[in-house]
Amino acid sequence: MCKVTVILTTYNRREFLEEALRSILNQTFLDFQLIIWDNGSTIDISDIIAKYDDKRIRYIKEEQNNVYKTEFISRIFDACETEYFLWTFDDDFWEERLLEKEVEAIERDADIAAVSCNAKIVDKYGKEQDYLFPLQEKDILFDQYEFIRNYMSRNINVKFTTGAMLIRNSYLKKLDRSFFDLFESLQGDTYWHMKLNELGKMAVLKDALYNHRVYAKGEMTVQATANYAAVFDAVLVSVPLLRKYCPKEECDAFELKMNNMRGAAQKSAALKSIMLKEIDGKLDDIEAEYRDELFRRGFQANDYNRIEILIRIQYLRTLFGGRQKKYFIVTAAEDAEALGVKTREIFTALLPGFEFREFILDEDILQNRIPLSKEDYYVIASKNRCNDCAQKMDEEGLKVLEDYIWGLGIY
Repeated sequence: MCKVTVILTTYNRREFLEEALRSILNQTFLDFQLIIWDNGSTIDISDIIAKYDDKRIRYIKEEQNNVYKTEFISRIFDACETEYFLWTFDDDFWEERLLEKEVEAIERDADIAAVSCNAKIVDKYGKEQDYLFPLQEKDILFDQYEFIRNYMSRNINVKFTTGAMLIRNSYLKKLDRSFFDLFESLQGDTYWHMKLNELGKMAVLKDALYNHRVYAKGEMTVQATANYAAVFDAVLVSVPLLRKYCPKEECDAFELKMNNMRGAAQKSAALKSIMLKEIDGKLDDIEAEYRDELFRRGFQANDYNRIEILIRIQYLRTLFGGRQKKYFIVTAAEDAEALGVKTREIFTALLPGFEFREFILDEDILQNRIPLSKEDYYVIASKNRCNDCAQKMDEEGLKVLEDYIWGLGIY
């Protein structure tokens, strides 16, 4: 019996599959089996697999495409009968010492449930763009519960690269998999990393041993997620788990923030649906072209907030069709000089078709001291009463421009 089971799931990606296979089979660590799990591809890949006369390879073909829910994921997990397990993906590829270094790390301590590593972001041609997570000076070891406790505070700004995560099978078998049904696709991967940390220690190697591919069209990637509201739904699922190990005040603030961001995401989705009608359903093509242009201009893949902001600005420009729109900035008296002025500069630069009128104090909004118009737009730049103002204006049907340009880090 070998030491590691590697499962490579694939679906209709001939253009990347061979590079992924080659990177796994060329590992310096040799004691593994590779299961190529074809999730119902409608494109024939048998000729690619046939190129590799390697006894470590086993091929499984599903009759139909499966969603990544508990039943299917459990079958993937249960296929592992070795000491360690690694589930990876067909559009990414590895550095040759990934398995060697991760096996070495996990075997230092029997209480380590899983080891992952940093990753390089590459474009669809395999050209390096950036790093998935901030570079660390040394490897990180989270004690049991420590990753969960650090999740909200970001005291240690590091996560786990899912496609590079080597898991000790004894811990994998203890994992309750039923929670996968709570998520859309694999958007809940951080949650099951937390569930593993609930069982044991977790390690992250500083080296970028994994190459994570991002590309503009048709996929959930670092910089382009199809359903933002579902992302925040997935994050909110983690709140009960966080409440078991983290201070109540932190959990309350985190839950409020995520609910607000989900609301903004839902408004972005509504704006996108309007755009689809305006441009005959060709939004994906426009987004792909515009995102590629941003990359050509030097944007990095982990600038995803900035990229998504710019795309939403394009929505607005198309929607308004050059029509002049007035906007007001809602701010506190103590914030007007710094945040208010900065906000006006940003919006003036990004939306030249908008006319800034004046600053409005957030306390006047909350106390109903001034009349507001549903014909105008409002931008909230108030540190302490931002959420209260946003909620009140939303209830009254006023147009809060910042909600449409979700993610703008003015504060």
